[in-house]
Amino acid sequence: MSGQVLKKNALVVIDEIQRLPDLLNEVHLLIEEKKCRFLLTGSSARRLKKGGVNLLGGRARVQ
Repeated sequence: MSGQVLKKNALVVIDEIQRLPDLLNEVHLLIEEKKCRFLLTGSSARRLKKGGVNLLGGRARVQ
């Protein structure tokens, strides 16, 4: 996302998020500051939990 300009309420889709767990900190920041919306998909939530990364608790919902 570096170098990209995101508009308020933009929808960003990221597939296989577990491959780049550090990106979740940036996602969190963009949710808080730009009110962007994210659709995050992946196949290994356990992998993320084991890594101790930001799981966006309290700011995300599953639909």
